[in-house]
Amino acid sequence: MLTAVAGCTRESKEGIEKGMVRRATVSEIVDASAVIAPKASINLISPDWGMVAELRVKDGDYVTEGQALMRIYSPTAYRQLWLAREAAEEAKEQEENDAPAPMPEFGFSRTQEEIDKTVFRSLHKMREVADEIEDPEEREELYKRIERAERTYIAARMDYMANEQSLNQTIRSFTNINTTISSLTRPQRSQIRTQIVNAIAAVRALCIRAPIDGVITLTGPSSTATTGVGRLLGGTAPSAPVPVVAAGGAAGLGGGNPSAVINTGASPLFVGAPVLLNTPLATVNDVSNLSVVADVDETAVVRLKPGLEADVRVDAVPDVTYKATVKSVDPSAGTAGAGGVTYRVQLTFKPGSLPKQGVMPRPRPGMSAVADIKARTATNTIAVPSSAIVREGDRTFVWLVVDGKARRREVKLGIQAEDLVQVLQGVKEGDTVVVRGTDRVREGKDLS
Repeated sequence: MLTAVAGCTRESKEGIEKGMVRRATVSEIVDASAVIAPKASINLISPDWGMVAELRVKDGDYVTEGQALMRIYSPTAYRQLWLAREAAEEAKEQEENDAPAPMPEFGFSRTQEEIDKTVFRSLHKMREVADEIEDPEEREELYKRIERAERTYIAARMDYMANEQSLNQTIRSFTNINTTISSLTRPQRSQIRTQIVNAIAAVRALCIRAPIDGVITLTGPSSTATTGVGRLLGGTAPSAPVPVVAAGGAAGLGGGNPSAVINTGASPLFVGAPVLLNTPLATVNDVSNLSVVADVDETAVVRLKPGLEADVRVDAVPDVTYKATVKSVDPSAGTAGAGGVTYRVQLTFKPGSLPKQGVMPRPRPGMSAVADIKARTATNTIAVPSSAIVREGDRTFVWLVVDGKARRREVKLGIQAEDLVQVLQGVKEGDTVVVRGTDRVREGKDLS
């Protein structure tokens, strides 16, 4: 990082060391804690409460944009789908003034379909009755009883969850009702269509897909989410209440064996894991280009600008120095851990150098690092070691050796690095100065 300038030094018996003033490169370094960051990072969250029904990737896998990653089973979303179907069927019954036509296949047996239809219709009617109760306490108590009944049924029913193929059959069945809907009044048609569209969108959103190309990191539900869903399901979450499949064959993601159960081991996200709305599921990082994000103290950031060079040392990769260039300095201030003010500086990441020949390790996003940013650099300039500088108040001087005697010489300094100091005035190349033991030197002292 710094170039030594004092050559041919000689140490006396009194511990006084002399050196010759030479030209060197002096860089003023601003060091800051940093972290390796990906080109882009997108967090994936659960669109609703429920559980992980299928997991097609492992932690650290490379995924491509649009790739199906996992599927969430949400009782709420499927109940809304049934309600939308009920609304469409009722409209059809009203139009035909006849018994309802047989329902399209939904992936269940006819007996189970009729049970589901009856249960969801009954729960819906019970809510309508509860809405008309004037006494708030009685109304709230009935609401709770309805919710408990629904959750109990859903928990028992989860073993018969429909896969994507049967869901698509259900979605296609809505197209058969277009004729009936078109005969209704405009407000009725709009309301039913909106209900159907929203229900289909909610269920389709349960298939989580990769938003960009990159490496996926599975986050997994927190203990709070696990506890919360357990209460919603009326106790502890079932261990494997739905059909799930191993990666490569997908019930709900396009084919495969819907009865094959996956064991994901110690992954932070696993099949059967309960989730709540907005539960973090995974993060996809675009690692095609890495960057360095540093937090710089307010006292130093004023000296930084885009284009400055920097050396980056990654904690996990010792003895390796990476190169970087300042890309931008955030104009908005942040707060450091100790309460100080910092500014975020982003640097572009470049290949580094190894102390010995070998393959340069590639850091991973999230690794901690230190960025040594060269705020100012003077090349081929007169410089002396920092230890040669003596300070008295706002004045600085060196002990110049003239004819073997110590002579006090005031100097004007420029860029000051950790080990070297640029001297703008007071000494010249080839002069000899005291570089160590300056506290033992007096004017006229014999240093020959």
